[in-house]
Amino acid sequence: MDKEDELRFNIRKKESEMDMYQSQVKHLEIKLDKLYYAKEKQIGVLNNFLETQYKRKQKYKEVLAISGNIKFMKSHSTRVLDILHGARANQTEMMLEASRTGIDVEITQTQEEIERLRAMNRLLDSEMQQLYFDLRKLSM
Repeated sequence: MDKEDELRFNIRKKESEMDMYQSQVKHLEIKLDKLYYAKEKQIGVLNNFLETQYKRKQKYKEVLAISGNIKFMKSHSTRVLDILHGARANQTEMMLEASRTGIDVEITQTQEEIERLRAMNRLLDSEMQQLYFDLRKLSM
């Protein structure tokens, strides 16, 4: 294989690698879109949960405030408020928040991987331009 053939072979090899990286970037961009969608939905679920909890707490605080001497209503409202402030409600909120945080981590990792692949493509492009330059120089 002469020098010109070797340069052409290396150019094709770099082009092939660039195509592979570009394909991976497109795949990761699709994944990123899905992650943003999932994050949006997760935030909606968390907000709905918190809003529902707030409304329930307010409702039972009002019932507790007006129940006065009605022992049953007062004890029932107190129990419900204990549940709403309890471990299960806190655990649910923490799990929803952890899920959102996990999505954020995955988004960051995906963005970093996309940037790494783009940097590799820039490097390959630079190397390929040098190979083209060498090929033109050889042709003169």
